Amino acid sequence: GKDVGLIRLSQFQEGVGEKIEGIVKDMTEKNVKAIILDLRYNPGGLFDEAVKVASVFLDTGIVATVEGR
Repeated sequence: GKDVGLIRLSQFQEGVGEKIEGIVKDMTEKNVKAIILDLRYNPGGLFDEAVKVASVFLDTGIVATVEGR
């Protein structure tokens, strides 16, 4: 329906975090009630951008941690 948004993300490339944030803001302003983030066939990409995308959907808390050996 019109109150569910769909975002297909094919790769975590540079700038995608900001782009997703803008899309989500636009959808929210259009009263979208739910958003589906489709990551099928997404091979990954830049770690920082993946964290930025996750941060768009999470209010608080740690998104990811990295530990060395």
